[in-house]
Amino acid sequence: NQAALAVEQGQQEEQRNRALALQETDRLRTALLNSVSHDLRTPLASIKASASSLLDREVRWSDAERDEFLATINTEADRLTRLVHNLLDMSRIEAGALDPRLVESSVAEVVGPVLRRARAASRQRVDVDVPEELPPVLVDPVRLDQVLTNLLDNARGYAAASPVQVVARRAGDSVELRVVDHGPGIPGPERERVFDQFYRLKGGGRRPEGTGMGLAICRGIVEAHGGSLRVETTPGGGASFVLTLPVSPRPAPAEEVVRP
Repeated sequence: NQAALAVEQGQQEEQRNRALALQETDRLRTALLNSVSHDLRTPLASIKASASSLLDREVRWSDAERDEFLATINTEADRLTRLVHNLLDMSRIEAGALDPRLVESSVAEVVGPVLRRARAASRQRVDVDVPEELPPVLVDPVRLDQVLTNLLDNARGYAAASPVQVVARRAGDSVELRVVDHGPGIPGPERERVFDQFYRLKGGGRRPEGTGMGLAICRGIVEAHGGSLRVETTPGGGASFVLTLPVSPRPAPAEEVVRP
């Protein structure tokens, strides 16, 4: 009868969905193991080699050589720390457990420290256009700093020596924050894929680096804020990452009480 047929079809559909979910889980697990194993081995090998050299009593290293070994250990340890943090963030996002601590914040105040660090780290020009009159947004400043730092580092890496821009504008009940570069850009078919876990954009004159988790984490963080993150083509060439954040709701003014 039709009821039994409907039940059977429903069960088959559920089994198919379960099988697809298992396939996706296996794919992500394989991608994670391949990516993380490589990204763990590389810094660990550098740390091990530098530490072993410093411990070799039969070699008289100069002060400059010792400093170079120590700098390598420091840099690669930072790299490992970032990898672990990324893995923890990704696991929280996947579990729906990312809980941003939202506070009313000025866009300029959140953007400021990110820009100062970027300018201190490189001579590459970073232009900013964030009007003071923008309404406050409801964000976790630490998490938004993480997102903007990642997007700005990404833009600077792909833009070579050309300047990058950070531009903010009001857009209805939201604020749009754009990180703009004039590099090779992102081909249309890949504009959504760059937000996939472990996906690394190839070509563009730059070797893919990292685990491919950065943009996926950025989107997860922004969506946990009730916002969105997309990428567009920069007029004239390049990529523009557009981060949309909801404006902080202001309480309605209290009605004046008229006493008789």
